[in-house]
Amino acid sequence: MKGPRPRPVHERFLKHTVQDEATGCLLWTAGKDKLGYGCFDLDDKTHRAHRIAYWLFWGDIDPTLVIDHTCRVRHCVNWMHLEQVTQKENVLRGEGVAARKAQQTHCVHGHEFTEANTIIRQRSKVGNRECRICSRRRNAVHKAKKRNKVA
Repeated sequence: MKGPRPRPVHERFLKHTVQDEATGCLLWTAGKDKLGYGCFDLDDKTHRAHRIAYWLFWGDIDPTLVIDHTCRVRHCVNWMHLEQVTQKENVLRGEGVAARKAQQTHCVHGHEFTEANTIIRQRSKVGNRECRICSRRRNAVHKAKKRNKVA
């Protein structure tokens, strides 16, 4: 998907869309994959339709980036709703577990995530936050249990 975009591809692509007047989404009406993303065949290969839409109307896609649906509708191919972002940014903009955790302001025990009270664990690409107060408490309980087993 590099280089000039032939006009017939635009026309063939747009035949498989319908406009949702309420949201402005351009919805894909042809085949979709099991995750709900539209599929479009080009050059003997099946591509996700939103990536083709981005390529047709904005140009080449940076191979290190992904295409994010700013409208959050997977089968939308409105190029105005599509943006190149990093995988991390795409995940954090979403509605999954990682996004929800990143938006939390307090730990499960009600302690605020401040710079002084937050530990960042680098076990994942996004980084897991941990409350220092809870971590200290958990470590103290663990040490006490260990001491009691030895005695």
